[in-house]
Amino acid sequence: MSRALVLAAAVGLSGCMEGVPQAASVDVPARVAVAEGLIIVAGPRGYCVDLGASRDTAEGALVVLGSCAAIAQDPALPQPDMAAVLTAAVSAPGRGMKVRESAAALGQYFRSDGGRAALARSGRAADVTILEDFSRGGAYYLRLRDVGAAPGPAFEPDYWRALIDIGDRIITLSVLAPKGRPISRDDGLETLSGFLQRILSENRGIMAGNTLRADVGVDTG
Repeated sequence: MSRALVLAAAVGLSGCMEGVPQAASVDVPARVAVAEGLIIVAGPRGYCVDLGASRDTAEGALVVLGSCAAIAQDPALPQPDMAAVLTAAVSAPGRGMKVRESAAALGQYFRSDGGRAALARSGRAADVTILEDFSRGGAYYLRLRDVGAAPGPAFEPDYWRALIDIGDRIITLSVLAPKGRPISRDDGLETLSGFLQRILSENRGIMAGNTLRADVGVDTG
């Protein structure tokens, strides 16, 4: 497995989400540019970026999204149909394995001790069970059960992830249900699919082999 892929698999949840969601955030943008402005992250309608819980470094980026109304503590702002926390982990540039070409290898890796440990919130392989996985439209989907504990907010054990190539980076998307508010399998998959389609739409220039402007920055559209 390439270093970039392992990073994209692991960075989304392992100790990086303390303080989600951030209370009384003044700036709740609908989208944000990371990876030196080359990758745009945005969620389905009603989801906004929690800037206080997100980060962007040379080693990779993590963007956390939640209800616009909840993050800003303003009921007048949009709210999503599904109460969930979304994350997008963006790997550093890499020349390793491509997700769209590697469904079988990904399945083998994530069922291994090392792969399940990379996925685990606690870092312990024994805490993670792969409930199902499949490849669709160039993306690799995983439904997981993670019974381990981690710092920060509590989430339901069952959740969805998807990995996809955007240019020379791997994007790992997650849909997490707050503890006590489980999301059904189908609703979780539908939310993840909508998240994935928004990411593809925002980055269609890269998907077509072009480079997005690096001056997109953060906006509230």
